[in-house]
Amino acid sequence: MYHKEVIAFKAYLRQAIANFAAVNNSPNPPKIPSHSKPTKICGSGSGRSKNVEKNVPVAITQLPKAPQVLQNTWVTVARNGHKKARATTNSNVNITPMRKIRPRESRKEKSPATPDKRLFLRLPQEHEWRKLSPAGICEIIVKKLSISPTLIGRIKPIHSGFALSPCSTEAREKVLNARNGLFLTGAKLEEATNWATVLIPTVPAVIRKEQGEVEVSNSMLADEVERVCSMRPAYLKLFGGNKTEAPHRTWMAFFPKAPRGSFNVFDESGIARPFK
Repeated sequence: MYHKEVIAFKAYLRQAIANFAAVNNSPNPPKIPSHSKPTKICGSGSGRSKNVEKNVPVAITQLPKAPQVLQNTWVTVARNGHKKARATTNSNVNITPMRKIRPRESRKEKSPATPDKRLFLRLPQEHEWRKLSPAGICEIIVKKLSISPTLIGRIKPIHSGFALSPCSTEAREKVLNARNGLFLTGAKLEEATNWATVLIPTVPAVIRKEQGEVEVSNSMLADEVERVCSMRPAYLKLFGGNKTEAPHRTWMAFFPKAPRGSFNVFDESGIARPFK
């Protein structure tokens, strides 16, 4: 009986190997015919004369899957003969982005800022020269400083007065050296300055005094700022859209250097803060 089972198992293996060589995927293993032991007849007459069939357990070995490799295996040789196996390429190729391949471009050095060579004629808000045109200002500057009109190239009105553009560096030095001629005129001629700008919010539009209501003017606010922070602003102007009938206004003050500490004006305004 054992010899028959071995023969059947060998036949099963040969058939499985042939099927495996014919196709890539392993086929379902064929059913192994079941064998039964011969019938035993008991002569004692004890009642156990029935035919008893017992299925012989057969261990089915599951064949491992053939690894997919690039080289020739005995499966590919048996299937294709001695033909050269197809070379399979891996589609999952890691491609390095171009941004990583390209070297980082060195940052271009920023060119230094061109210094401002203009001269500024600072005028109070109520100064009569504010009504003049650039040609009229040029005539006054030439007369007061006793200089040649060829030294001044261009004059442009600005918030604090007028900006003068000298024709050359030598002309700029000559105009600066003669600026004392503006003494007692209420005007100041100075170089460009990096102003420290301070925002003063909710400044009252009017001050109620014993004589009645007085509107807060530019000069009045400058005096108040100098009183509370011991530094007079070089220039003051209204900030943003302030309605005429509004009870409060927002002002901007320009200082040659930032004042120390915080302050408020007329004991009613908001706290002044640096404007950025």
